Amino acid sequence: MWAASDEIQIEAVGQLDYDFDSNITTATNKVRMVSGNMSVEADSLVYNGNTGVANATGHVRLTNGETVITANRLVYNNMDGQAEASGTVTLHTKQGDFQTETIVYNSRTSAGRIAQFTGRVPGEERDYLITGQSATTDQVATEVSGATLTRCPLPHPEYQLSAKRIRVDDQKVRLEKVVLKVKGIPVFYFPSLTLNRNEKNLPRFGLNYDKDDGMKLNYEYSNPRSENWEWRFRGELTTQGDSKLDAGFQNFWGPFTHQMDLEYNTAGYFTLMDQMKYETQTYIFTIDGARDFSGQGTQKWGLSATRKYWQTEFGRWQVGLLARSIRTSETGQTIEGTYGGYRVDFNPAPNMTFSLLHLADLNSTSQNQWVYLEDNYLRQDYDYQLGDNFIYDLSFPLNSRYRFGMDGVYNFNHFGTEKEGWIRQVYSISHETCCLSTSLGWNVADHSLEMRWRMRF
Repeated sequence: MWAASDEIQIEAVGQLDYDFDSNITTATNKVRMVSGNMSVEADSLVYNGNTGVANATGHVRLTNGETVITANRLVYNNMDGQAEASGTVTLHTKQGDFQTETIVYNSRTSAGRIAQFTGRVPGEERDYLITGQSATTDQVATEVSGATLTRCPLPHPEYQLSAKRIRVDDQKVRLEKVVLKVKGIPVFYFPSLTLNRNEKNLPRFGLNYDKDDGMKLNYEYSNPRSENWEWRFRGELTTQGDSKLDAGFQNFWGPFTHQMDLEYNTAGYFTLMDQMKYETQTYIFTIDGARDFSGQGTQKWGLSATRKYWQTEFGRWQVGLLARSIRTSETGQTIEGTYGGYRVDFNPAPNMTFSLLHLADLNSTSQNQWVYLEDNYLRQDYDYQLGDNFIYDLSFPLNSRYRFGMDGVYNFNHFGTEKEGWIRQVYSISHETCCLSTSLGWNVADHSLEMRWRMRF
């Protein structure tokens, strides 16, 4: 059965009654009311033709384009398009799904106001789980006030981001005035934070310990300003030695990426770094340079070409060529060296990588100068030195949560000195969940304890 006016149509599988005196339509059993592009489905519906107000109850579903609201009860005003849903309400939009007890929505403007809620915003690998005190939504974005966000799907999330405000659109989740909490304990503050729903450039946050740096906090995150460029922020905060704070920007156009950073070292100087990268599906070409403004005035330049991993019947392979130059000064003496070589990476299994890195002197630098450069730059920055460096990284599951790992670097030094041997040789046990990873290891090469802790955004 159905009834119609100039503005609406009402149909029902069950009973449909119209009272001419009161201009009221009553419908039961699989009722559907249509007004323009908007429709309301319910178990029962009462429509007042004088006021244009419809009261729907029982399995209510309002559909307006890509927006869908389900609720126990709905009051809809056909005069202005205003709807108020209550009782176990779910709102589905292009941005995600939100559950609440009350929502006010206008079908003409496609804008709504949500009371206290929980929500799920789809991501490519893991969803974004959001709770908020209130929110507004339209066709472009959903803005949340008094919000928390996590990507940890556990019943009691191991980390959360508390934000004054969150804005969700089709591509990004933007947070303002953010406090990172781990196990409920505040550990870090971000003025703003942007998470890409395509999983690119997600924040990195970790805590390390070794004998050289002591406890070291590492972070890296970006703040996109457009499709083609973004601000970048990085830092290393240590309890021993020098800490570093880095701010810069990154540009993208086609296969090219340009990155420039200014780093502050707590020893009291700045370093300017610049990098240009060209990347295709098969190759990566990089050229970079850096200069610090300390008394040493250290300068570094480098270039590399990499053939990305390709699959064979024996596993995955990757090869690359590289060259780097270092120029610095010590007690008034200039020390410089240029080296180059190749690297071959073999990945026979997902948690097993073996590499050979061969490096040679390219400008006949003296052995004494290379010993200085290796001790102060190559080994500190990269864990390698001249000659043939055998590198490995292995991980074996012990059960669903624990893994045994081995990683190291052995150098066959081209000088044949007493420095030939292990640069790094670590055995570790790691505990991993879908949200956090903690590793405790022993470095046999220098007889020291190492700890690694990582968040998984």
